Amino acid sequence: MSFETLANELLLDIFEYLSAVDLLRVFHQLNNRFNNLLFIHYKTYHLDFRSISKCDFDIFCQRYLPRITDRIISITLSDDNETPDAINSFLSYDITFYQLISLRAIKIYHLHSTILLNRLMTECHQLPYLTHLNFIDCCFKNEHQSISTQLNNLWMLPKLISCHMDIDFHGQIYIIHPLMISTSIQSLSTESYCYGWKQLNHLLQQTPSLRYLHILLRDEPEDEQSLLFTTQVKHPRS
Repeated sequence: MSFETLANELLLDIFEYLSAVDLLRVFHQLNNRFNNLLFIHYKTYHLDFRSISKCDFDIFCQRYLPRITDRIISITLSDDNETPDAINSFLSYDITFYQLISLRAIKIYHLHSTILLNRLMTECHQLPYLTHLNFIDCCFKNEHQSISTQLNNLWMLPKLISCHMDIDFHGQIYIIHPLMISTSIQSLSTESYCYGWKQLNHLLQQTPSLRYLHILLRDEPEDEQSLLFTTQVKHPRS
């Protein structure tokens, strides 16, 4: 039995185990049947652009990305040494987030540009079904107040369930102080934000559906010396 004689349903199951980049590079233009499977029947693309060559990245974005915008479920982008400037390159193509109507999850690694962060945060508000947002090993040298304002606005995302913010401000510690109430966020993790008890109480009031919380909590004794420690809080289900 050859690979091409397998039933469509079985081929679609096999596709689930391949990265989107490899899948389209190997099977696109093989024949009309595979083209139909890739662009009509296959419904969920998870794009992970870490550890991809610049050539493969550009080919994918130019040839394939416009044809699958309505079926992209998740995107992972990184600006590390292996994929420098990948986030800016992705945003430079003629694709805006509002076209990604099925996008549920975004992971951003090693972002250092405040301009790109502001653009990403603005784009996120064009995604009606975004449920998971992760910033991992990101670091910013300046415009900390602007970044904090953008992160506070995450509470305005109507479907956001889980948010992880591993963001370093070069030794300076800030807090997320949302002004809006989010009834959708259930899991929140921050690495570089330090909360006192009053700020924590405000955060909980603005996030009433929270079930999991990982934060840096500051104790405030009478001598005004701050003790930093990490705590995890699980809220009881109602």
